[in-house]
Amino acid sequence: MLIGNRAFSIFCMLLYALFYSLLVVCVRYVPQYSLFSKLVFRYLFPCIIFIFVFTRNKNIFLGKCEDRMFLIIRSVVCNVAIFLLFYSMTLLSPTDSTALYLTFPIFVSILGVTLLKEKLKFYKLISYIFSFIGVIFIFRPNIDIDHYPFLIGILSAFLFAISYVLIGYSNKGRDIDSFTFLFYLSFIGLFMLLPFFFIWNIDVVNLNDILWLMLIGALAALSQLFVTISYKIGNSSEVSIFSYFSLIFSMIFSIPILGIYPDIYSYLGVSFILLGGIIIYLKGKK
Repeated sequence: MLIGNRAFSIFCMLLYALFYSLLVVCVRYVPQYSLFSKLVFRYLFPCIIFIFVFTRNKNIFLGKCEDRMFLIIRSVVCNVAIFLLFYSMTLLSPTDSTALYLTFPIFVSILGVTLLKEKLKFYKLISYIFSFIGVIFIFRPNIDIDHYPFLIGILSAFLFAISYVLIGYSNKGRDIDSFTFLFYLSFIGLFMLLPFFFIWNIDVVNLNDILWLMLIGALAALSQLFVTISYKIGNSSEVSIFSYFSLIFSMIFSIPILGIYPDIYSYLGVSFILLGGIIIYLKGKK
């Protein structure tokens, strides 16, 4: 990899971590609005951008005819994961919801071993054990709290893992542009929200809050864009560790904006999950 590409891919991953953590904070900042309203704004902004770009290059976004059914299936799975992720964001602290989301590599590895017949290296097993211990701390099993939101967060991470494994499977004999995935993901996600228009109404938004809701869509689009660029031009085993900076950013932003201070269980859980990520990064470079 060229040094310029390496530095830029790391920079893009750091931007992804920054924008993603801000997205989580924004979702929590407007609790008076329904999950449905937040999801509408989350998908609307990327769709507007794609419509503008689509008029200039249709072939990249539509993909090949033989790949479209696969793209639809993968997008449906990923969008269900996004719905659940947003639901967990509204119920959990930004630090906890981000930490649970970052456990998806554990499920990717399990699915890769069972479905794609990949080999599980020992250092990855150790890393995932540390991450699992971190999840246990975040779950606070000995404390009398509602664990349902945490289970939703784990289920979301599992579905994200399925969508990523599908991407790995698609690379065998397929040549699908990364932005084609994003195009299908955004429009199918908005289409999946249509039935809920008949169940729930979009909240009446005042001018003070509409900027926050629009920011949710903008941050979602930017985080998707930069993580796609980072993985496209960089080495995934090298740049993935920098996505864990979203945990640190979430802790930092949630204190002044939301007034949420992580407790000792969150700090311990985040530390173990970060340690698991560092192990994969250091061993993956060798």
